[in-house]
Amino acid sequence: MNGIEIKTFLKFAILDGLYWAFIGAFAGYCSTYLLSCGLTNTILSVMLAVYMACCFAGAFFWGGMCDRLGTNKKVFLAEFFLTTAVAIAIYFVAQKNVYFAAAMYPLFGFLFAPLGSNLDSWMLRSFRRDAAVYGKARSIGSVGYAVVMLIMGQLIARFGFVMIPVASGILAAAVLVLALLTAELPYETKTGTKTSS
Repeated sequence: MNGIEIKTFLKFAILDGLYWAFIGAFAGYCSTYLLSCGLTNTILSVMLAVYMACCFAGAFFWGGMCDRLGTNKKVFLAEFFLTTAVAIAIYFVAQKNVYFAAAMYPLFGFLFAPLGSNLDSWMLRSFRRDAAVYGKARSIGSVGYAVVMLIMGQLIARFGFVMIPVASGILAAAVLVLALLTAELPYETKTGTKTSS
């Protein structure tokens, strides 16, 4: 890797780590939080089933949006901003009406689930489809998730579930800033032509 490639690698490695850290901070503890707010196990199971269906539908919608607009970056930014807004809303709504918050969780799935694939595609194109480089950068995402899950467990045990919006907000801001600063190569269409991003 030359200097530019190392810089690109580091940006995406950190971005992926922060993205999965955000997921760990919110989604990793959301079910536990909703149960603590009084959600029943039955409703939680139904909520997660609908959530999975919405994740599936979201993959088609947001993947198609990337192809239609010819960009992963712009779609990722919009989608991640909406994901963050819904996540924070779920936390605060649950304090007043946990069942309404549970009903919002499938919307989080529709937005959140395709983000990982979107970011993966963006990285792969930026690494010129070099699987070895991509694998190294992508592994940082797993590290980010694992570390934050460990830390969040300790923080929640000590300070309570208020750490969910605090940590999620800080990590989301970092993801958005770094994503804005990370370049995107021209998007390849099915015909092999390229569009600028």
